Formats: sequence, C-alpha cells, structure tokens
Amino acid sequence: MARPLRIAYSGAIYHYLLELCRYVVLNSVRAGIAAIPEAYPWSKVQGQIFIGSAKFMEEMKPLLEGKEALQEVPKVQRFAHRPDLKTALSLKSGGDKEERNKAIRGAYFKHGYPLKEIGRHLGLHYTTISKIINCNE
Repeated sequence: MARPLRIAYSGAIYHYLLELCRYVVLNSVRAGIAAIPEAYPWSKVQGQIFIGSAKFMEEMKPLLEGKEALQEVPKVQRFAHRPDLKTALSLKSGGDKEERNKAIRGAYFKHGYPLKEIGRHLGLHYTTISKIINCNE
C-alpha cells in the first residue's frame, strides 16, 4: 500500500498550503487560461486531501475509517469508504416501515448522506426524511 505523506501541521504550514491551493485555482484566471476558476481542470483539487488515481483512493480508504467526525477533512473524502446509497438503503422486499426507517437513520448517521439525497433516492420529501431521523426509535 502506498504511504501518504505525513506532515506535522503547524499554523504556518497550514496557511502556506491554503495559499498554494488558492494560487493553483485562481492563477488560471489571472494568466488568461480560463475565464472562471471552475473551467480550469485543476480547480477541482480545492479542499481535497487525497489527489490521485482511483486505485490510490481505494488504497487510502482504510485510513479514513472512523474519521467521519473530522471537520478538517472534506465530507466527500471523510465518507469515501461508505457504500453507495442504494446499498446503504437496501431493504428486503416486503420490509416494514421500521426496517426502512432504520436503514434511513443508518444512511444519515453512519454514512453521512444528506437528507435531500436520501429523499430523492426513496421518492420522499427531505422533511419526511428529517422526521424519520428525529423520531425516537
């Protein structure tokens, strides 16, 4: 398995890296390469902690397990190891509402899926999903 670069983050290093990311994203506009930052391919690296191939990401997924609460890591990468929503919400045919509600709570709390995404997948309004999640078991 590839080893990630480990740096002892101090305030100065953090601010330097932040400025470096801003430079990479905004320099394309300043140099006239792109009209807006989003049009430049490297703009998608903003806020990323892992940059690499899909194989590299697969190798790094074990490092993210148990780190879902870290706000410093972008949400999309904190939950990179989660199952897709269809799998997270998989229900046995003929399952009851309580089984469905339990799967919804798991998708929200354990896997970090947003209310709207869960609702869209199930054909329910996000406020209905919110009520299910906030309901006492």
